[in-house]
Amino acid sequence: MTRKQFTLIELLLVITIVALLGVLILPMLGKSKEKAQKAACISHLSQLGVINSLYVDSSGYYPFARTLRNGETVFWCGTEGTDGLSYAGSPLSDHLKNPDILECPSFPLGSLPKKGNVCSYGINAEYVGGDPDLPQTDTDADIPVGSPAKGTQLKHPEKTLLYMDTAVMNGTSLVQGYYFWARYSFLNADEHVKARTHFRHGKFANAVFCDGHVDEKILPDAVLSEQFRLGWPDRKLCER
Repeated sequence: MTRKQFTLIELLLVITIVALLGVLILPMLGKSKEKAQKAACISHLSQLGVINSLYVDSSGYYPFARTLRNGETVFWCGTEGTDGLSYAGSPLSDHLKNPDILECPSFPLGSLPKKGNVCSYGINAEYVGGDPDLPQTDTDADIPVGSPAKGTQLKHPEKTLLYMDTAVMNGTSLVQGYYFWARYSFLNADEHVKARTHFRHGKFANAVFCDGHVDEKILPDAVLSEQFRLGWPDRKLCER
């Protein structure tokens, strides 16, 4: 009994069908991946909101955005040294049992080599992790190292951003941002030239507010870079 061979036309037809299925299925797989990454990011921010509440309850203050300790720069999420970011030194370290929640799955590290750990979220520097009541002569560099807000100082915690998706440009790559601010300073109304909010989930950024709720639909008040999706959040969402 002879076995029937596929003709050239039949083979071409099969190849065409497989190619069409690939065209239809691959975008669906990409969207499913994006949804999964966004869901993980929302979960991370929600957990950060809980950890922050524990810290505020025990210390009376929100975490600082940035400080200097023994010659090293310490951010709210850890210490940045020559070997990259170490979670040691973070004011949240006693409550942060799973540091993986500091990394958003959608955060691209670009072409720079990954050194140390990753923190792809930033704290509200001017109104929560820093001090908006500094003298008028102070500059952007001073804001994150000011005194953080007291736990009882926020008038509307449900309307005040706490942590959100952040990044900054480093040449042609994105690196960790650690903190963010609105476009115009509370101190002197000058523009913060460097945008630090990363609208990485489509056109939106994810964020957790000071009362612990998460919002996945934060739109930019203004955009610095369409290519890198960097911009500023609405100032009304940043104030104490």
